Amino acid sequence: MFSTYNLTDIEKEVFAEYLQHTMNNPLVELVRYLLGDDYLKFIDIMAGSTFKIPSPKSLEKDLESVKVYLYVKKNGFTEDSIRSAAKLYNRTVLASRKSVYKVGKTLGVEDLIEGDSLNNYILNIKNVEEGISSVPENESKESTEDIEETEETENQQVDEVKLDE
Repeated sequence: MFSTYNLTDIEKEVFAEYLQHTMNNPLVELVRYLLGDDYLKFIDIMAGSTFKIPSPKSLEKDLESVKVYLYVKKNGFTEDSIRSAAKLYNRTVLASRKSVYKVGKTLGVEDLIEGDSLNNYILNIKNVEEGISSVPENESKESTEDIEETEETENQQVDEVKLDE
């Protein structure tokens, strides 16, 4: 819609201020600050949309999961890499395995890897998490706190952003 208008700088400025006041949303000013003159493109594309931004705590936990995933992936999804990641990131082996599985499943890693890495992923991550093979004995005695904490991440409060039409 906005792409069909040829706006002057003053029109853009006043329109941005008008939007900020009528939408009663301080995020409009933030978007404008971050995107500069492209803020109108963003508003145009996202008009009428609602999207959710996870809480800071949830984002931090997801970032930690990605770090564990990347470490294990870099080392071929081996059992040793899962244990090393657990030590490196101060987590249980089970929590590390769950993180790798969650990130891998979300990213569709099985379609992106091949060879030994794929075999290791299926054997050491996917099959264990889906209950096809058993959790190694030394993992079953680990604290369930990390497991509950990982599950809690999925249920974290999110901040909702709505751009009205």
